[in-house]
Amino acid sequence: MSGTFSPLERTILRSCHLNEWHPTAWFPDVKRESLNLPDGPSDSDIQNCLIHLIRAGVIEVGKFPDTQFVPEPVISEAMIEDIKNNEDTEFFFRTPDDVYQKIRNIH
Repeated sequence: MSGTFSPLERTILRSCHLNEWHPTAWFPDVKRESLNLPDGPSDSDIQNCLIHLIRAGVIEVGKFPDTQFVPEPVISEAMIEDIKNNEDTEFFFRTPDDVYQKIRNIH
């Protein structure tokens, strides 16, 4: 994915970097207040965009086996389904620092 992101993608990337990493903030309902997301796009639009960013490799998915985030090397459809449907999932999201640096000052 190129370094050019839509306004919604930038908002999601900032939120993943600064606020909530756990999927329960995003599924089944988007917790807009805790994520600092504006009204406007529907929950479905936000969730579809988030999944698109994950599939594109822009947002990393991984686990915390201890105190260190360990990204998964491959994102499978089973992982995506777990993220969307399992409130006890062990997966977390992360916006890598290099991606965040590209979008942090764009309004």
